[in-house]
Amino acid sequence: MVKFLARPASAQFANALSSLRFKFATWSILLPAVAVAIASAAIIYQLNQIAERSNDARLLLTQVKEQVSRLNALEWEGISKGKIDKDLTEELAENRQNTREVLDKLHQFDQLDQQFNLEKFFNGYARYKTKIDDVLMLIEQGKVKEAIKVDADGLDEIYDELYAEILTLEKLQVRQKNQTRKLADLGTAFSLISMGQFPAALQRKMQG
Repeated sequence: MVKFLARPASAQFANALSSLRFKFATWSILLPAVAVAIASAAIIYQLNQIAERSNDARLLLTQVKEQVSRLNALEWEGISKGKIDKDLTEELAENRQNTREVLDKLHQFDQLDQQFNLEKFFNGYARYKTKIDDVLMLIEQGKVKEAIKVDADGLDEIYDELYAEILTLEKLQVRQKNQTRKLADLGTAFSLISMGQFPAALQRKMQG
């Protein structure tokens, strides 16, 4: 009958010590790596959220630019007709509704995140809206000559300033989106590189 000899206590202790050393080395490298990965993921998520908000804001600015251009065209249609007829009334009402919806969304962006800095735009739009409402009221009253005079007396300039401000804000949001996307991509690359260093770091730890 074959008898198995028990391992010496010193050998068992050495094996246990080696196992503990391996576990300690693993966790001493793994925990920081996981912490870095979690922190990187959180930062990347925030950067992507900022990029998405910038893109959404740009789309809204494009929509309001289209509505302002449309309103300007409707004003001149009224001047050319010499009145605000039924069709024009309906188109103006639709334009006001669409513009109001876009402006409400832009107000939400401005309140949630001050980086958008839309105060100048809102002030410019308020000036333009007041002026063009005066022109439309004169047309509705049949005072076309007075409407043309009011239009020539600053409305075109206000419109041009508002349009230029919208273009500036659009470019700003595009730049903001591109910058944050690049930062997010760099963060992703850094996270992948950091995790890729884990096996080598563990090996060095064990050898040390």
